[in-house]
Order: sequence, then C-alpha cells, then structure tokens
Amino acid sequence: MLRYVRNRMVREVFKDLRERLKSEDLLPDEYFELSFGITDGDREFPRYRGLACYPVTGSSEGHYIHVDALVLREDLHPAVLECVPVFLGKTFQGFDFAARVAAACAKYLGA
Repeated sequence: MLRYVRNRMVREVFKDLRERLKSEDLLPDEYFELSFGITDGDREFPRYRGLACYPVTGSSEGHYIHVDALVLREDLHPAVLECVPVFLGKTFQGFDFAARVAAACAKYLGA
C-alpha cells in the first residue's frame, strides 16, 4: 500500500528544473529564480491541484515566465483555489522564447 510521505523541497524541484532548462538552451537570459513570495527554498513544494506555466509581456521591457501552483484552500469556506507563485524568470529574447520556456516548465513539472 502506498502512502503520502511528502512533496520534494522547493529548492530540489528548482535545481532540477533549472538544469533541464539549461540543458535545452531554455534558461532565461536575465534570471530564473524562486518567486518573490518564496523566501525559503527548503520548504515543501506546494500540494497543488494544478500548475500554471505561462509567459507575460512586461509593462516596460522584456518578458516574464511564471510558474504558479494552484492550491486548494480547504481552510476557507467555501474552499477556493489559490494561485501560489513558485518560480519566476525574465528574458529579453522575445515572447516566443518565453513561451517555449513556459511550455518546457509545464512539460518537466507534469502540469
């Protein structure tokens, strides 16, 4: 019988994802890091209902790559899905490149 033990740590998932992006020349040129809300990569990766990986055109320059976990908040009544930012990247290589990075993140993370 299988039983849940824990999710991997955010830092473990980040390290693996970053290495896979780099191996396929998809690592964003400006940065790819833990999202602003995550200050401790040694916490468990969020238990999610879904992952959202998508490109965004910046308001002044460049393009961003967001990786968000959709987490069910059963402590709220009624329960709601909360979007929890996990990773964030930025590139000046254009929208198409940002979209390829987002698609690769979705593929690697099993979104």
